[in-house]
Amino acid sequence: MKKFPWACVALTTLALYSSSLFAANFSASFKNTDIREFIDTVGRNLNKTILVDPSVQGTVSVRTYNVLTEDEYYQFFLSVLDLYGLSVIPMDNGMVKVVRSSVARTAGTPIADSKNPGKGDEIITRVVRMENVPVRELAPLLRQLNDATGIGNVVHFEPSNVLLLTGKASVVNRLVDLVQRVDRSGVQRREIVPLHYASAKELSDMLNNLNNEEQKGQNAPQLATKVVADEETNSLVISGSEEARARTRTLIAQLDREQNNEGNTRVFYLKYANAAKVVPVLTGIGEQMKDKPGAAKSKSPVAATDLNITADESTNSLVITAQPNVMNSLEKVIDKLDIRRPQVLVEAIIAEVQDGAGTDLGVQWTSKHGGVQFGATGLPIGQVKNGTIKGVNFTGMATGFFNGDFGALMTALSTNGQKRHSLHAERGDAG
Repeated sequence: MKKFPWACVALTTLALYSSSLFAANFSASFKNTDIREFIDTVGRNLNKTILVDPSVQGTVSVRTYNVLTEDEYYQFFLSVLDLYGLSVIPMDNGMVKVVRSSVARTAGTPIADSKNPGKGDEIITRVVRMENVPVRELAPLLRQLNDATGIGNVVHFEPSNVLLLTGKASVVNRLVDLVQRVDRSGVQRREIVPLHYASAKELSDMLNNLNNEEQKGQNAPQLATKVVADEETNSLVISGSEEARARTRTLIAQLDREQNNEGNTRVFYLKYANAAKVVPVLTGIGEQMKDKPGAAKSKSPVAATDLNITADESTNSLVITAQPNVMNSLEKVIDKLDIRRPQVLVEAIIAEVQDGAGTDLGVQWTSKHGGVQFGATGLPIGQVKNGTIKGVNFTGMATGFFNGDFGALMTALSTNGQKRHSLHAERGDAG
């Protein structure tokens, strides 16, 4: 009798263990069974309340040859429904509902994540954020790979660069893995490359133009690098994938070589500014520029410190010898200094009043042998005789006579004043 309680406990424990062990194992054998009865049987076995859409109908013939766990039995249930174009949607109250797959993606599918990704034929939605690849370019490819039965759906949201993937868990999780691999391959990082000899501005323009030419007709902008010049430190900031940045670094190393100082001389022809007056301004700026840290340099001690600005007054031009970065800065300054100055047009009328000093007297004679003129008359007697003179304005008197080839003309004329024009620059002397 003393051993009875222990035996009772042992039997109870064994019964509970056996019950839990065998309760988790299932097998299925359905032949021409109404699909609603099939759903009801699974619900009883799994102790789930299943709501069925009224449009669901048909018969099921299926059999398992292996013993299934509870989780495997549920996945078996989902797979059978999928063959008939049906899907299961979990509800917040623990119930599930069976609906047509065509409406499942808008029927409140659960949100899965990396910790609870779902599995098998469960209908889920996952949110995937892209860091390096534009979702607008990736979404069309994912739609082709998603479930074609009407369950799958791919939506992209450009402001946040996010993808929304809906469909069977097995398909969606495979797409998520694919998306993450593509995103990792497009990692964009930045690095700074200091230049020793070349000009950052000129080199950045060259590299960007080269990248633009390479990318024409291609839909992979993430494969190209973006190059920005920092003229203060004569450095380049490059961004892109590791492969693209390595390719750009190699090209920069080939271009950033010691330059021949003979090619660093240029002539600038000024249009408005005075070349001699501009020289001191440019010299001061150039001296400050070449002493800045990071300025382009040369191994030659003479070339590294060479800055020479000379004015050619005969052509009003500047002859400048300098390193590339200094030359670029001086060119910008010259463009701002060599501008047209405001000019003023002054028109002056000079009037003079005299007593009798403005009168001209003249006498002219003519005959068949020629003519004679005394004094500046302003009226040729030959034109007066022939009547060919016209358009003459004068102040005074003219009289005469003609008889055959003989004639005489006497004139008394006064003079007019004149006006002058002067064009000079602002705050300058009038000529």
